[in-house]
Amino acid sequence: MSDIFPQDAEAAVLTLILKNPDSIYNLDGLKPYMMSSNINSYLLTTMINIGEINSLPDVNLVLNFVSHHGKLEAIGGKEYLNYLYSNDKLSIDNLPEYIRIVKNSYKTRSFLSSIQGIDLEKIQQKGIDNVLSEMKETLDKLSADAGDGHTASIGSFITDVYKEIEGRTINPGIRGISTGYKRIDLVTGGYSPGDFWVIGGRPGQGKSSFVINTINFCSKNNIPTILFSKEMNRNSIGERLLALETGIGLSDIRLGRLTDAEKKALKNKSEEILNSPIYIDSNFSADIYYIESVIRKFANFYGTKVIFIDYLQLLSERDENQTAELGRISKKLKLLSEQLGICTVALSQLNREVEHRENKRPMLSDLRQCGNIEEDADIVIGLYRDEYYNKETRAKGILEFNILKHRNGPIGLITLAFSEAIVSITNE
Repeated sequence: MSDIFPQDAEAAVLTLILKNPDSIYNLDGLKPYMMSSNINSYLLTTMINIGEINSLPDVNLVLNFVSHHGKLEAIGGKEYLNYLYSNDKLSIDNLPEYIRIVKNSYKTRSFLSSIQGIDLEKIQQKGIDNVLSEMKETLDKLSADAGDGHTASIGSFITDVYKEIEGRTINPGIRGISTGYKRIDLVTGGYSPGDFWVIGGRPGQGKSSFVINTINFCSKNNIPTILFSKEMNRNSIGERLLALETGIGLSDIRLGRLTDAEKKALKNKSEEILNSPIYIDSNFSADIYYIESVIRKFANFYGTKVIFIDYLQLLSERDENQTAELGRISKKLKLLSEQLGICTVALSQLNREVEHRENKRPMLSDLRQCGNIEEDADIVIGLYRDEYYNKETRAKGILEFNILKHRNGPIGLITLAFSEAIVSITNE
């Protein structure tokens, strides 16, 4: 791939955007002026403009957009657009590499252009110090393009940091979006932008129930969320929400054992949550690329703030490469959280070895065979219900919410009240 011509890389970038319009939000600092031709530059500008008005630049919308503005010839005409779109040999996986080639080619052209204009006569006219100053300015600009703004002096952002801290004093204890549980918020700060949470537990410990409860709380506060479920279909999730909201047993809802009063309560509650900002994606064949695309789309179009994934292991094949693949997935989810300023909460199964221990409470080490999940996560939670294993326990109806890792704060145990019948989790 490193031997590809820059012009071919530019065409590849444009083709991949046309075929994968969501990628317009993942250009990694690529700017239209970095293209070597006016046609490619204007076409990329058009795509970016379409993205900025909350639309996706697919081939038909791009064509209509430039035609409406009388700029069809500026992008090489309909023929060039069709030529780009007809290329079926490119993989979206290679988009970052094509972008890198285009950016490096731009920097090379800019550098060569700057030094070609320097000769002895220019030095004598301007003076060596002035020429060196101009050269430094050019190099600084190229370095800035290379860094894409990730590197900055402390003075350029420390004032903003203080203002953000000062703003937190208005509502102390909550840095991000409330989980719906005050004691959890006080320890974690809530769902903070850029954070990647992992909630682990063996089957039956309340992972999905916690997600349903916290999503329901967010919706009541008009916080848009999206749940990627590869285990339950949309109807099952809807039934759980209605059970939670009405207090009617989930088993009764599923079997239709309902009184007239219960049916009326379910109907009324379904109408109440009709327009809630809850989005469910139950594409069981979804991979990390599909999920990334949907997250970017909903973050940009609908302002989704918290993303839930149920659950991580279902995003990778169960083969000898699963550990490495899970590590790649967790890294991508963490980077995506930082780029979009969202919080991603991923559920995770724990190793089966847990079942062979006398004390089956989750430990951080139970994630260590799951790629780099432990390292990438800002917060790791282990869920445990003793009554699942011990029917005679005194801790009936108790869910242990154990903070096993907290990159920016304390760890510890929080207990919550759990009602399996209506999937309700409340402060104990």
